Amino acid sequence: MGVEGFYVAVHGDVEHFHKLKIFYTPKVKSFIKEITHLDPKHFALKFESWVMGNFDAINTKNHLSKKKINMNYDNYESKIVEKHGIILEGWTYGQLQNPRKIGHHEDLVALLNALVNGCCVWVKLSEQDLEQCMESNREHAKNGESIYKPRKTMKKNPAGAAKSAAVIEDSDRSQDESEEEDEGKSAAVIEDSNRS
Repeated sequence: MGVEGFYVAVHGDVEHFHKLKIFYTPKVKSFIKEITHLDPKHFALKFESWVMGNFDAINTKNHLSKKKINMNYDNYESKIVEKHGIILEGWTYGQLQNPRKIGHHEDLVALLNALVNGCCVWVKLSEQDLEQCMESNREHAKNGESIYKPRKTMKKNPAGAAKSAAVIEDSDRSQDESEEEDEGKSAAVIEDSNRS
């Protein structure tokens, strides 16, 4: 019977260069692994990322909900902006796209710095701004610009096209065997119905 506990110390922003410190007892290690499915060191790194990113303050400042929204780079305008009424301001690399498509290291570092320093942030749109954005998107789409990526559709069989067979016959069996088997099934059904 002793004391169990853990200690995590991280730097609060990118200007401080303190090394991450973590201490934990064996039972805490087991707890962190079981509950978070992370190694304690990875847990500490995630905590450090959260603190440095100041995400809680960003959500509060920009009136964003804490609801998890999956990013959709291909249909950003319809699935993110129009659906949730939020935009990403301060994107540092041309048109908004998946960061893995950004080819140059320097461009990725600039984007990361903008995200960490709060220059690139999510902002909640007012009702008026959202309506203006939607109207602008419709105008751009009407003029032939690619705003909304079409959904993938399943290919349909043309009318009258053959569908897969419901019954597949065994080619090793003879036609006579199949007919005899079918007659036997019919006879069994007739006999059963006569018994009642």
